[in-house]
Amino acid sequence: MQRVFSAAVAAVALSTIAFPAHAVAQSYDWRQSPITGKLYATTQPMTWQQARAQANALGGELATVRTAAEHDWLVNQFGGAQCLWLGYSDQVVEGTWVWNSGSTATYTNWAPGQPDNQGGAENWAAISPLGSWPLAAGGRWLDLPATFACPGILELDLAAAGRAVPLGNGCQGSNGVPRLVPLGGAPVPGSQFPVRLDNLPLSPTLVITALGLPRSSPIGLSPYGMPGCTWFVDNLVLSFVSQPLGSGTLNWSFAVNGNPALRGVVLRLQAAIVDATANLAGLTTTNALSMVYGAGLGAVTFHEGFADATMLDRDLSGGEWSGSTATFAPIGGDGLHGSFDAQVLGLPLGTIGGYDTYLIDTDNTVVPASNTLTGQPLVVSDGRFYFDEMVVPANVRLRFTGQSPPVFTVAGRVEILGEIDVQGETLSYPASPTVPLGQPGGTGGVFGGRGGKGGDKANGAGQQPGYQGDDGESAHVLAGRAYASTTAGTGGSGSVQFPISGLNSALYFGSSGVGVFYSPTASAGGGGGGLWQPGLPGRVVFNNHPDPATNLPPRLSEMGPPAAGGSAVQFLPFPAPSGSTKSSVHFLVGGSGGGAAASNAALALSVAISWAAGAGGGGGGGAIGLRAGDALTIDGAARILANGGSAGSVMQTFGTAKPAPGGGGSGGSVVLQSGRSATTPGLIDVRGGQGGRYDCTAGGLPPAGARVVIEGGDGSAGFVRLETPAGASTAMLPNMMPAPIATNVGQLAETDQLASSTSRVYDTGVNLAVEPAPHFRRYELEATVDGVPMLFSDDPAVSPLAATVGAPVQIWFQGAAPAQPNLGFPWRPAVRSSGSSTGLDEDVVAAFRFRIVVDRGFANTVVVTGVRVVYEF
Repeated sequence: MQRVFSAAVAAVALSTIAFPAHAVAQSYDWRQSPITGKLYATTQPMTWQQARAQANALGGELATVRTAAEHDWLVNQFGGAQCLWLGYSDQVVEGTWVWNSGSTATYTNWAPGQPDNQGGAENWAAISPLGSWPLAAGGRWLDLPATFACPGILELDLAAAGRAVPLGNGCQGSNGVPRLVPLGGAPVPGSQFPVRLDNLPLSPTLVITALGLPRSSPIGLSPYGMPGCTWFVDNLVLSFVSQPLGSGTLNWSFAVNGNPALRGVVLRLQAAIVDATANLAGLTTTNALSMVYGAGLGAVTFHEGFADATMLDRDLSGGEWSGSTATFAPIGGDGLHGSFDAQVLGLPLGTIGGYDTYLIDTDNTVVPASNTLTGQPLVVSDGRFYFDEMVVPANVRLRFTGQSPPVFTVAGRVEILGEIDVQGETLSYPASPTVPLGQPGGTGGVFGGRGGKGGDKANGAGQQPGYQGDDGESAHVLAGRAYASTTAGTGGSGSVQFPISGLNSALYFGSSGVGVFYSPTASAGGGGGGLWQPGLPGRVVFNNHPDPATNLPPRLSEMGPPAAGGSAVQFLPFPAPSGSTKSSVHFLVGGSGGGAAASNAALALSVAISWAAGAGGGGGGGAIGLRAGDALTIDGAARILANGGSAGSVMQTFGTAKPAPGGGGSGGSVVLQSGRSATTPGLIDVRGGQGGRYDCTAGGLPPAGARVVIEGGDGSAGFVRLETPAGASTAMLPNMMPAPIATNVGQLAETDQLASSTSRVYDTGVNLAVEPAPHFRRYELEATVDGVPMLFSDDPAVSPLAATVGAPVQIWFQGAAPAQPNLGFPWRPAVRSSGSSTGLDEDVVAAFRFRIVVDRGFANTVVVTGVRVVYEF
C-alpha cells in the first residue's frame, strides 16, 4: 500500500496540537478481505448510528459493498442469525441511497420487495439473517429503521491500523546494547504510548528521543566515532529525558498526536544515549520503532472460505473452490518439484530443426532446492516428476535418456506447445557391403526396445551364430502390470542366413557354370516389432529366376525363410481393479524393436563370391505419461512423437551383394489424463516403423543377371490412451496417427494418493519499503476428513493436529510479492516458527500464498472448509 506524506503534512501532523482520544471499549475479530484488502469486523448489536460512531472512532466506516464477490465474502464471514448494518442509507433524500464512505458503487442486492420504507422510517440498509426469515431474504438486503439492534460491519483501510514494530539494532554501550521496546501495542491517536529503554548506562545520563519520518537509507555512524551505530530517523521532533542513576532501564511515554492527517503515516522513533565511555563520540543509539498511528487492532485474520474460485490459481491446481468447500481432483500430485522448466532440468543439446532441444535423464535428474516444495534438492531416479504446472514452449523440444519412462504428474495445467520426442531410432541403409560387422539396431525411445543387430558378414565357409540377424528387444512394461508375460516375443525376429549351410557352394548361379553369373539366393529381411498388433514378417518378395516346377519366377528354392513379426502385447480386457491396476501403468508400454537381417549373398558374383553383413532393425517407440490435475492441452502446432524407428532401404540397378534390410520397430505409447478437461488437436504419432526394402538388379536377365527384392516387416502401431472425468471421445484426437479407435479413449477412473490446489497471492497491503512486515502468528485449517470435522494448526494451543506430512491434509505457505508470485522464497510448512520447523514469519514478507495437499493414504475423502492465517501488524 503506497503512502504519500508531504513535508507540509508532516509539519502539521507532528505539531503539538492536542486532539482528544477516541475510547472504544469493544475488541474486534478483524478479518482482511482478499478482494478489497480492507479490514472488517462486527460490533455488538446496536443501532445504526451507534455502529457508525464506532466505525468512525476507529478511523473507518460501516462497510461499503461494491461487487457481488464482496457481498458473498461478507456473508460468508459474518452472516448468521442476526442482521448486519451496512454503510448505506437514504436518510437525506428518501429513495436516494448513498454510501457513507462516499463510494459511487452501484451494486445492490435487495431482497424481493425491498427497500419498502415500511412505516416511513426504514432508511438504513442491512444484510438480512441467513435462512428463510424475514422475507425469505437469506442474506440479501433489507431496509430497516435505525432503532433495530444489528451488529455493524466495520470497514477499515490498513492505514487506520496502528502498530509499532522494532527495527534494526542498537550499538554497544557501557551496559550492553541499548534497546527500545514498545509496551502499548499500537500508538492510538490522542493517547499516551508507553515504551521502555533497556541497557542504558548505570551512571546518570541523558536520553535524546527522535520522532520522524523514515530515512530512505539509514546512516551508518561509524565515521563519526560511533562504530556499529545506525540512524533510522529523519528528525522532526526531539525530546530529552533524564536517566537517573540505577537500573539501566527507563520507562517513558510520549503523547500520540491526534491529528487525522497523521493516521496511516509511517513514522520512526529512536533514541540516542549519552554514554561517555562507550566510544569516541560518547554516544550510542538504540534500535528504532517503526510505527503507524491508528487503532490498536491486535490480531487480524485472513480467511479463505472457498465461496468461489476467485483466489484459486487454476494453473497450479486441480479441483474446485465453491460453495464454501475446497475439493480436489482425482489426480495431480503435490507439486513437489515446482514448475516445469526444461532449462533447469535438461541438458541443452542446442537448436535442432528449429527447436531448442533438451535431454532429460529419467534415471538421474536433480531438481534444485529452489524448485522443490521441501526446499531440498531432490533426485528423480524413476522417471516420475511431480510439478505444479507444466508448459513446454513452442520453440522447445524434449528428449529423454534412461531406463524409466517419463511420467509427468502435474497438480494444475499441462500445456504442450512444442515437441516431445520419444520416437525410436530410424536407421539409414548401411553404406558399404564390405563392412565386416552387422549394423547395430536402432535405439528405442525412452523405455522402448532396441532393434536387433544385423548378422556379421559371413565368409561362405559354414555357419556361425554371429551371421544370423538378432531379434529386436521386446516391449517394456512397468512392474506389476497385468498381462506382463505377453511382452515375450514382441520384438521382431531376426532372419536366418540363407542358404542355411552358409557355404558358397550352396549358392545358386543359374543354369550354366560357364561365365559370370549373379546369384538370386537371398536371406529374408527382419520381422517388424509387435505391440498393439503383431509386427509384419520379413521376407524375400521376389527374384526373377524361374522356378523349376513352373518355369516362372520367382525361384522359391533360393528365397530364405521369412522372419516372423513380433507378437502383440495384451491390453484388453482392462484388468479387474487392484493396487497396481491403473491406466497410467497399464497403458504405458514401451515399443518393441525390429528384427535384424542375417548375412546375405544376393547378387554375389560367381567368379568373386562375396557376402554382406545384415542391416539392423529399427528402434521401438518410447513411452510417456502426461497427467494433469486440471486442463490438459496439446496445441494444434505441438507434436508428441512416439513412433517406431524404420529400417534403411536401398534401390540400385548395378552392384554386388548388399545387406538385407531390417524390420521396423513398433510404436510406443502415450498416456494422457486430465482431472478436468482435455484439448488435444496436436499431432500424436505412435505409428510403427517401416521395414527396410532391398530392390536391386545386376547383370541383365537370368541366368547371367538377377533382380532380388527383400522386405523387412513393418512394426505395429503403438497405443494412445486419453482419459477425462467426463469420458473422452475419438473426436478429441483428430491428428492421432494412426487414426483413433474406441479403445484409445475412456473415462478417468484413476485416483492418486496426493492431490493439491494452490491459492493466488494474498496481499496484506503492507508496503515493505517503508513499513515493517506483519508478524504471522498461526494458521487454522478446517476440514472434514471421512465425514469427521477436524481442525489443524501450527499453534498447539489451538489444535494438537498440524496439517503436515503424515496427516490427511497438508498446508504449505510461500512468501510472495503481489505482482511476482515467486521471488525465490521457500515453501514453509507453517506460518509460525517453532523448534521443529521454520515458518513464513521468518521470511519478512507482506504477501503470501498457500498450497493444500490431500493425502488419500490416510483418508478416503478430505474436504477443506476454511483456511485462516492470523497475523499482527
